[in-house]
Amino acid sequence: MKIGVVLVGYHSNEETIAMARKYRNFESISEIVIVNNDSRQEECRELEELPKEGINVILEKENLGYSKGNNIGIRWLLDRGCKEIIVSNSDVIVTEETVLTLAQKLEEKNEYGALAPVMLNIDKDPVPLRYGKLDFHRVLFRIFLSETSLDRKNQNRIAITDGIAEQSFLPGSFFMVKAEAIVEADFFDENIFLYREEEILGERLRNVGYSEGVLMETKFIHNHPYKSEPVAKRMKQLKCALQSEKYYFTTYLKVNGIQSIWLDFLQKSLVASRYLIWNIQSL
Repeated sequence: MKIGVVLVGYHSNEETIAMARKYRNFESISEIVIVNNDSRQEECRELEELPKEGINVILEKENLGYSKGNNIGIRWLLDRGCKEIIVSNSDVIVTEETVLTLAQKLEEKNEYGALAPVMLNIDKDPVPLRYGKLDFHRVLFRIFLSETSLDRKNQNRIAITDGIAEQSFLPGSFFMVKAEAIVEADFFDENIFLYREEEILGERLRNVGYSEGVLMETKFIHNHPYKSEPVAKRMKQLKCALQSEKYYFTTYLKVNGIQSIWLDFLQKSLVASRYLIWNIQSL
């Protein structure tokens, strides 16, 4: 096995560098690359010193987004012969044992193109597995329930085979993908700047014959305080996510004109409901 890690950074040098150094201590990881979007001169000094520590850095002058930034890093790792690639955020906690277990299982299971551990939130509670793919049913029901609540109600309906839960997409904060699978799927869709890129990657992997799954015996923590973010920021993120979602429906699900109008109505209803709920919660 030759495992590589890509970290996409954006004005988060301290956290990104700290995460890269943690990975550098894993004997199982051969290559680490940071793709730093919108690199500014005053922020680059410490990054430019990292190759001395065995951490490679690609400095991009503009913000290319999550998908394109990851693709640049993945191609860099492929050029260096990595067979398994970890796509990771900087705010995760993961053990080397988990990395090794994922890599071994990917080698054993030819049908899987990518695997992830069970994700725990900042309070170390399991985040529900994803039930079903993104479709009109999901878009409708999430107006009344959060996507997490929707998934939680359907956990007993998720198929688990040989310790792997079949998933329509994996958490973008941490997963491992086979090099051959990501190449066959033609990488992340670079038309997506941010959000919903994991669903689209899952669709692209399925289109070339690969499944995605969560390995139930492994875990990682996504150390991100979602609920503490201001309502205005959460609304901005939601609207950005919905733009990416509409692209997904148009490009991959091939919705027609009437379906597109229905999607617009459902998305506007979601924005209104979330604005109301989040403001009440913030009181």
